[in-house]
Amino acid sequence: MKPPLSTSLLTITFLLLTVLIPSGCKQKGCTDKNALNYDNAAVENDGSCIYCETQVTTLLYFRTDIYDNNSNSQYYNVEIVSAAFSSDNLSYNYKTCGTDTCRAYLTMENFINKTIDFDCEIHLDSPMYYTYTTHITIPPNSTLNLGEINSVQSPINCGAPSGYIALRDTITYH
Repeated sequence: MKPPLSTSLLTITFLLLTVLIPSGCKQKGCTDKNALNYDNAAVENDGSCIYCETQVTTLLYFRTDIYDNNSNSQYYNVEIVSAAFSSDNLSYNYKTCGTDTCRAYLTMENFINKTIDFDCEIHLDSPMYYTYTTHITIPPNSTLNLGEINSVQSPINCGAPSGYIALRDTITYH
């Protein structure tokens, strides 16, 4: 005996609903836990994930040379040190990733075959406004990387600072 047509249609409809509805109800969204917009309820990744991106823009690079101006020195009027300032702007694509920051760096290179000791004032103008007095020791024929000497959180682009190094005392050699 053949089942009635209504029973067959009901069985086919039930089977179709059982197969189609669950697969059509998968919540779509970002399934990457490392993304800013991770959705823990999402089952299927829809390609909408967004991530933090960092951009570093070099703003300034300049060198200043330091000469021994002590007429009694064996290195009188000789370029003994070169100081290189650099600065950059660190910016993020979303505020939740970090705060935009202006950073300044300093490297000094000794050009002679003796260790150099001196006190100096390192000064940066706008937008960093930084003055720092320190003692510097640079081994013979080498480079001293002082690294990041200042940073300022900035909601806007920093612009390029200017700066200088002023000797505060007599240079000594050993």
